[in-house]
Amino acid sequence: KDGLNQWWYAVVLENLPSSGIAWLKMKGKGMSSWETGVKEWDYYKFTKNKPYSAPFHFKARSGSQTITTYNVIGNLNEGTSGSMNTAWSASYTEEENDTESFPIAGIIAIVLLLVIIIGVA
Repeated sequence: KDGLNQWWYAVVLENLPSSGIAWLKMKGKGMSSWETGVKEWDYYKFTKNKPYSAPFHFKARSGSQTITTYNVIGNLNEGTSGSMNTAWSASYTEEENDTESFPIAGIIAIVLLLVIIIGVA
């Protein structure tokens, strides 16, 4: 991100999962804990644990999945890019977690209950 320095650090994310990012955390050299970025227009900014020093590690959360990658960015130069070396899982979809659909176990239980009721009558 343009204008970044040791007192104000920011990153632009690309190739995000369709569900979006719940949060992005960063940890620089010498930091004892992860700092949660503040979402701005098209980037996340970090200003609480300055001065910042590379290398930078990142954690990102989308849905129920968290990805942590170390040494993503190795300097404080504007325009430097890096990539998180783990992909978002494609196995999680909204269709699989549709709370409005009735589970198959419920259908089987109703059918068995009807069979028992009809058999007793």
